[in-house]
Amino acid sequence: MENLAKGGLLDLSPETAEKVDNARVGAISRVITDDEIQDFISKKELSDNVIDTNISELNNHIIQRSKPITKGYSPALRSYEGMVITEYAKTANQKQQEHEEKTSAVLDRNSIVADKAMLKANFSNFKYSTPEEKAALKKACEIARRYLEGEEFNTIFKGEAGAGKSHLAMAIAQWVNDQARQRRVNKRILFLDVNEMFRKLKAGFNKPHTYWTEENVMTLIRSADLVILDDLGSESSFNGKQATEYVQQFLFAIVNAHHSIITTTNLDDPGTVYNPKIVSRLKRNSKDSVINFNGIEDKR
Repeated sequence: MENLAKGGLLDLSPETAEKVDNARVGAISRVITDDEIQDFISKKELSDNVIDTNISELNNHIIQRSKPITKGYSPALRSYEGMVITEYAKTANQKQQEHEEKTSAVLDRNSIVADKAMLKANFSNFKYSTPEEKAALKKACEIARRYLEGEEFNTIFKGEAGAGKSHLAMAIAQWVNDQARQRRVNKRILFLDVNEMFRKLKAGFNKPHTYWTEENVMTLIRSADLVILDDLGSESSFNGKQATEYVQQFLFAIVNAHHSIITTTNLDDPGTVYNPKIVSRLKRNSKDSVINFNGIEDKR
């Protein structure tokens, strides 16, 4: 510092040289009393010369640690061939947030529902007063636990409109989603109102920049761990006829791509509307996971 102040690289006035010297003394004081810095020096076995050369960077690290310049990232010291630098690494909270964006956030962000209130359906707010309704709730809870543990199987909720099929299907989705998030395991769950899904797809046929394309929807489905196809048959029953070839082909692609699907339907016999291959795949591994809602009163 003495050489620098007296005609070395810089020509400093005595007052400025004193300020620079005082600043360096302050930096050294902070560095030698900082536990993290001392641990870093010890682990990296930094020589006195390297420490002296990098006092400014070590001091800057202390400042950046107290006032991070990037949200979700914290400064971390690194040493390379005698140089000490500060790099930013993701915090644990940031990593968890990004994990949730890729997993548990999928249900709210990417699901297709005609009524957003459906996203609030859960086991707690399912109203039941009859033995049949209580049995349906109990069975749905058992199915949810199996999905959480990673079993791959299909589920079918069938029966009259308004009996609570969609509510319990969403309740399973919400419960598995919440439990997976708490356990920090990877679970992506997708709830698809079938009629609304096809409405969005058809609306985007002549719109090159629409998000709801067959490719995007299939990407979401393939990446999901559990898919709910809600109100299957409504897209065809409105017309009172068999599903169109386009609908058949797209549904076949879905059931071929996934091994854990919950289907809700008002149809007594889906085979009258859909190709037998689609129906067969929807029933695959569903022996112990079928709930019949016939006889349950309309809750709407």
